[in-house]
Amino acid sequence: MHLSRKDKHFLTISNLFFIFMSKKFSQTTPPQFIPYDKEIAQQLQTALKIQPVFCQLLAQRGINSFDTAKNFFRPQLSQLHDPFLMLDMDKAVRRLEKALIKREKILVYGDYDVDGTTSAALLVSFLRDYSPTVDFYIPDRHDEGYGISQKGVEWAKGQGFNLIIALDCGISAVERVAWAKTQGIDFIICDHHLPAEILPDAVAILNPKQANCNYPFKELCGCAIGFKLLQAFVINNDIEPSKLWAQLDLVALALACDYVDLYGENRILAYYGLKQLNENPRLGLDTLKALLISPEENPELDIHSLVFKFGPIINAAGRIEHAREAVQLFLSTSEIICNLHANRLFELNEERRALEKETASQARAQLLAIENWQEAPIFILYQSDWHKGVLGIVAARIVEEFSRPAIILTQSNGLWVGSARSVGGFDIHKSLEHCADYLNAYGGHRSAAGMSIAPDQLDNFVQTIQAYAQENFNPVTDIESLKIDATIELSQINDKFWQLLAQFAPFAPANMRPVFYAQNVRAVGLPKLLKDTHLKFQVATDAQPLDVIGFNLSEHLDTVQLGQSFNMAFVVQENYFKGQRRLQLEARFISDFIIPAL
Repeated sequence: MHLSRKDKHFLTISNLFFIFMSKKFSQTTPPQFIPYDKEIAQQLQTALKIQPVFCQLLAQRGINSFDTAKNFFRPQLSQLHDPFLMLDMDKAVRRLEKALIKREKILVYGDYDVDGTTSAALLVSFLRDYSPTVDFYIPDRHDEGYGISQKGVEWAKGQGFNLIIALDCGISAVERVAWAKTQGIDFIICDHHLPAEILPDAVAILNPKQANCNYPFKELCGCAIGFKLLQAFVINNDIEPSKLWAQLDLVALALACDYVDLYGENRILAYYGLKQLNENPRLGLDTLKALLISPEENPELDIHSLVFKFGPIINAAGRIEHAREAVQLFLSTSEIICNLHANRLFELNEERRALEKETASQARAQLLAIENWQEAPIFILYQSDWHKGVLGIVAARIVEEFSRPAIILTQSNGLWVGSARSVGGFDIHKSLEHCADYLNAYGGHRSAAGMSIAPDQLDNFVQTIQAYAQENFNPVTDIESLKIDATIELSQINDKFWQLLAQFAPFAPANMRPVFYAQNVRAVGLPKLLKDTHLKFQVATDAQPLDVIGFNLSEHLDTVQLGQSFNMAFVVQENYFKGQRRLQLEARFISDFIIPAL
């Protein structure tokens, strides 16, 4: 990671969603009900005439009137904000139009994760209809690191580019942008990471998180900000909007895999992006779908399938080889070329999985060999030959299994470089700030970070961050407990219930799939163990029994016995198998004691 101390950017990571969906919740803190305003729920019940439990869910999500409920259930593209409300948007559009009119060479500079590669493909695929001189550049993770690199800017100069549009990066590239300006290269920066006090001297910076930006929605990902630039260009030049809507498949993919909150404008973009993905996706994504989704699975893509199936295989390109492979897949209109790129991504992902498995096994063994490891507030594990591209995933898996913050390090270019992941209540970025004197560079946010360390400072860093974690990490309060939305009776769950629940989708941060709670549940038949880890059984209802799957809940086998009552927290979902759809419950918590109500 080649970051200066000034480059304290917020890392974009796709595996945060994996941590949230798969984590083991605190065993010391029981599940808790999410509070809500009962008066608002009652008002919604009167206005909407739907089951009270759905009004409770709406109230928990900040929906407080008939109109806001209508916008939630029926999002419209017309509700997207005016892109010219974003600071510098007028400057960005004018500079882009100037480049197109003068036939200047335009370089779209992305990043090597899903948000960065989709961003690059979005702008290139749209702008190539207006200029034959648009190209893209993705930095090499291992050689250049995150963000605008000197190598990348020098390459742009050598190729004669006059304008660089940076997406999902650039907000901290003060020195690189300044040098580019001396070479006659202008920058438009489209970034969503928190800006520092000193900003690059770009022609325009599009970032809603700037202190003086009045754009009403702040949580766009990099690809979505690129989309807003194109939206402004479309408005300014009276272009048919449907041409832009066709690009929303890439935006939905970026929003899903970048773990942004899907409310407000993000919800609208994701809703129509998923519609585009399922009805008329670009050839590259359709080719990838055919490779990833088996005929026995649900062919309709949702946020979950984008995160767990598309995200890892796209990110594998940048982790193992080079992320340009993913951009080329998104841009190609040839079936033969798309198949070549998709299969190459599949191969790289298999290589990534093997490296990840080996590294995770070695890291886990190293952890368990530490004396009194159970008492450690943070795990710092390192080995000089671990692959740099899988460190973040391995850190996430350590956090998932042991519910402790974890830092995984390897050696690269004479430095120790690594990735950190954390549990809900412990700010890993703040802990790195505390150790800044011993770090060559670092960046990130409260849940994830990256850093580089000179070899002679490694011991100092380890001792300092362990002492900080010892003082500031509390396993009781910092490890997140399961949050339950509502109590229901199993008899309520039927096709009509599902039809309305499904309208709460897309499910993602700020609108997670609701967790329900039922008491005095009884199993039908004998429960089964799958792979010695997962629990599968059926529960009785007034109608037909419901299937239940409990991932990593095998320890509750004795609780779920025939004729024995128990209590269960779960989500409702559709199970798609051999062309047949069936409602299924995914158990998140099973116990023989009752969770206290609000």
